[in-house]
Amino acid sequence: MNNENKKDNNSNIEILNYQANDNLTYDSFEDYIENKHNLEKENINKKTKKNFDLINKIFGKKFHIGFEARVIASILFILLLIVWACLLILNAFNFGHNMKIAYSEESNIDYEVCVQSVDYYPNTCLNEGMEYVTAIVDKIKMRYKYNLEYSNLLTNDLSYHIVAITKVYDINNNKKVLYQNEDLLVKKMELKNSKKVSLDKKFEIDFKKYNEFFNSYKNNYTLSSAATLEVIMYLDEKDETRKIASTVFPLGNQTFGITKNTISNLDKEIILNNNTWSSYNVIFAIIGSALIIVALLILFKLTKLVLKVSSNRDEYQTKLSYILREYDRLIVIARNGFVTTVEKNITEVDNFNELLDARKLVDRPIIYSKINDVKSEFIVEDDYRIYKYVMKESDFNK
Repeated sequence: MNNENKKDNNSNIEILNYQANDNLTYDSFEDYIENKHNLEKENINKKTKKNFDLINKIFGKKFHIGFEARVIASILFILLLIVWACLLILNAFNFGHNMKIAYSEESNIDYEVCVQSVDYYPNTCLNEGMEYVTAIVDKIKMRYKYNLEYSNLLTNDLSYHIVAITKVYDINNNKKVLYQNEDLLVKKMELKNSKKVSLDKKFEIDFKKYNEFFNSYKNNYTLSSAATLEVIMYLDEKDETRKIASTVFPLGNQTFGITKNTISNLDKEIILNNNTWSSYNVIFAIIGSALIIVALLILFKLTKLVLKVSSNRDEYQTKLSYILREYDRLIVIARNGFVTTVEKNITEVDNFNELLDARKLVDRPIIYSKINDVKSEFIVEDDYRIYKYVMKESDFNK
């Protein structure tokens, strides 16, 4: 009820105002109300625009980034690019990168000695660990096993191969080698690049052939000699080839036993000088070189800009100092910037002389406002219009 009473009272007041003052100006009461609403909207728009202009002036001036700050930011960016490029290039060439790798490895050997069929040996293949009669041994079935595990995935390629080395030496001094020959039993085989390597290789040794060879050699040369057959598995790494399992067979004896040599290295460490050149090194080197080129280009352009701006700034400051000194009695300095309180039309003039002509016309002082280090405004204001001359450092570009 109260709201309705207020609306009725406002309507009554509007009607009285219309009858008292504006009934001759407008054709009807509705035209009067519509015109009043339009005026209210126009006033609101003017106030809003004025507030936005004030905010833009205040914050535009507050957040201006000066030339010196931009130069410093550019230099810091260049330094960042160079540091980043150096890190990439150093990483590409692996300077100082000695990688410590933990690893565990173990090898094992199984074998069976196969003999010719005789009454005393019902089985054609005998288990390991026995003493064997040389005359009835035909071949030996070997099984070499090897397991390796690294703490990190390596890029080093691994392979293995197996050889049989026949060595004949003086029976009284095994360091005096009379004959030595190496046969390749298993050619070099690549191993899959992985943190874990597992190898299980089966092959056969023609023991009878090697034993007959030594007996023939001994009979022909009637030397006091002895011989061994050593079957070795080698692991081929990037920088070295090393023995990981071997078996030794005596030759020329009536009976013989077999000696196995295996390795067991658990929780060991190696230091790798990682100087390998891979596709990643190429990518890092290209990116690093590109960043250095970009940094040099930016530095070159920045140097040209600084030299140019320094020259322009000298001219700008010289011209500004001349105007402020020569026309000191006509100029009022606005320390906190110029803000008009009334909505007025703005006319921008091309040079200071035209602004002097406008000052003579309206007979008002010239207001000087420093916008920032590279921009100034000279303003003449009358009751209806603002005449403005904006002087910028960029106006002095050659």
